Amino acid sequence: MKKIIIFGSNGGLGTELKNLLKNNSIIAIDKKKIDFSNQNSKKKIDNLLSKVSPDIIINCAGVLGSNITDYKKVFDVNFSSNWDILRYYLLKKNKKKIKIIFIGSSGFNKGKKDYMLYAASKSALVSLYVSASETLKKKNIDLKIFHPGTMDTKMIKDLKYKKKIKKNSTKNVAKKITYGYKLQ
Repeated sequence: MKKIIIFGSNGGLGTELKNLLKNNSIIAIDKKKIDFSNQNSKKKIDNLLSKVSPDIIINCAGVLGSNITDYKKVFDVNFSSNWDILRYYLLKKNKKKIKIIFIGSSGFNKGKKDYMLYAASKSALVSLYVSASETLKKKNIDLKIFHPGTMDTKMIKDLKYKKKIKKNSTKNVAKKITYGYKLQ
């Protein structure tokens, strides 16, 4: 049985991953437990990771935000939360093999006019992934990033442009992550 931390556990993808991975020890972290847009989140992440010593970490937390007012929130949730997880392991001597999965976005290189910050935050996440992957391998950490495309979640209902968008079901995306990254 693996110890798996799922951040963003009450969203569409987080919920499906909890269901698929339920035969493991799941530590479900939602916004009420750790709000990534709050300054205290870094300390809470450090405490959680040191207490739990997980085998797998999946960060499903994400927000669209507004281009005008939500710069800090969008980057805190979509980028900095992932950095804070990696920072913990970069500062520690890690002997245990760990898998960390970021949830990216196909929008990282296709920004839409109303979602510049979202695209920029996901683009920064891809850059972090590329830069950190090799360094973390030396620390026994297998870093992955998954770009699910548009998913049928509460977040997508906030989109301003309403043209027909092909949406992936969160269940199918969760299956791709679970089986593609051999989490079972």
